[in-house]
Amino acid sequence: MAIAAAGGHADFGKTLLYALCTVTVVAVTTGVTVGGAAQLGKGRPGWGDRPGYIEAGLLIGIFAISPLALSGAFAILNALVGVP
Repeated sequence: MAIAAAGGHADFGKTLLYALCTVTVVAVTTGVTVGGAAQLGKGRPGWGDRPGYIEAGLLIGIFAISPLALSGAFAILNALVGVP
């Protein structure tokens, strides 16, 4: 929000759109990765689900998958609305 305040009111909408897109993309990609990791951990031999699959999915989702998805989302936003 500090970027929007420094640039005036004209870029506030674009900056808000970028911020909302960032939060949405990170939440969705992390959720999908955690869901996939949870499916991998089901049905493994041992006591119920194997521990660590959900945590590994969370870390992979936040630090590996989300940045890749964000770069694509920002490229699409740059093409549609321009740079904030």
